[in-house]
Amino acid sequence: LRGSLVYPYTFSKIIYFRSFVEIIVILLAGRIAFFSDGAEVFMRLKERFVRIVRAPVIIAILVFGFSAVISTIFAVDRYHAFWGNVERGGGLFDLAHYLLFLVLVVLVFEKKDWLFFMNISVVVGFLMMLYAWLQWFGIEKFPFSLLPAGRPGSFLDNPAFFATYLLF
Repeated sequence: LRGSLVYPYTFSKIIYFRSFVEIIVILLAGRIAFFSDGAEVFMRLKERFVRIVRAPVIIAILVFGFSAVISTIFAVDRYHAFWGNVERGGGLFDLAHYLLFLVLVVLVFEKKDWLFFMNISVVVGFLMMLYAWLQWFGIEKFPFSLLPAGRPGSFLDNPAFFATYLLF
C-alpha cells in the first residue's frame, strides 16, 4: 500500500487506524448481538460508560467533539472540514475515529490493564533512552548496527518525537 500513495507514511497510518477502529466496533457489536452473554456485556459497558462520562476530562473532550461538529456544519468548505486532507486527515471523520477509540479504550480496559501498559511503557522508554545514549556517544556496533546522531532520535529517528515520547 505504501508504494502507491502520494503521502505513504502518513496516509497509510490514517487508513490503518480508521480500519482498526471500525473493525473493533463491528466485533464488539457482533459480540453484543450474537453471543449469549451479549446482554450482560452491554449492561456492563453501559454502566462503565455512565460512570466514566461524568469525569471532567471526558466531558471536556466530548464538548470539543460537539464543537467540531458545529464547526463542520458552518464551515466554508464543508467537504474539507468533514474529510480533512489527503496528507494528514484531520477532518471531522478523523476526529470521530479518535473519539470512538477513546470511548472504546476507556470502556474496555480496567485499572490493571492500564498499570500493565504503564509498566511496559517504562521498560520501552528505558530501552529507547539506552539506544539514544548509544547514538549520542557514536557507538556504531552494539548487538546491531547503530546510526550515530548529533541529536539522537532513538528508534523513532526523530528528536522531536523522541522528546515528546519521553515526556509521557
